[in-house]
Amino acid sequence: PLLRVVSGREDIKLYMTSSETDIKGYKIYRQTNANPFQVINELCQDTTYLDVSATGGNKYLYKVTAIDTLNVEGYPSGEKEGVVFSFDQGMILVNMTQGSWLYGDGVDVTMISTFYQRALSEYDYTLLNHDIGSLALFELSTHPIAIVYSEEIRVDHSLDSAVTYQTLKQYLEAGGKLLIEGRRNLSGTLPVDGFRHFDAGDFRHDNLNIDS
Repeated sequence: PLLRVVSGREDIKLYMTSSETDIKGYKIYRQTNANPFQVINELCQDTTYLDVSATGGNKYLYKVTAIDTLNVEGYPSGEKEGVVFSFDQGMILVNMTQGSWLYGDGVDVTMISTFYQRALSEYDYTLLNHDIGSLALFELSTHPIAIVYSEEIRVDHSLDSAVTYQTLKQYLEAGGKLLIEGRRNLSGTLPVDGFRHFDAGDFRHDNLNIDS
């Protein structure tokens, strides 16, 4: 089966589909904070499930299996992350510069880090040095304001970048406030007219209101 998970402010919604025609329901598994998976619903007979027992500050992974009319359980879906956006902590400052990179104008990223840390020194904030891989939804879920700075986050640059953009999209749609700063964070393929254009369906168009 295919599983889609939508994180929310009070609960987490699961959407399940299968190409099989003899399905009578889905068995739903949930992992909390890297503990073993547990069954939270033995037989969900709908294609949607609302997890109202999930709480803020926890990281959840979900997977589902299809149960056919002979009560045979199929193979599990892929695992999907879900969180409840509690937004009950201070700001988060996310450093995705990989520590030693230089900005295009030759400014050492340590200077940028020092600037933000001094600017926020009187505020309640969490510093996250995120050097490798994509940004996870859980890392932002308790913070109502996120400042993300990087040398390069591009949705068409790598899989990690695409996942990071999807994370930021969900964060904004849940009501989070985002400041994204850095060099080449929004760039894409340069078309023949010399301008980069972002269409509906693109994170930069839909969530940052940037057309070109």
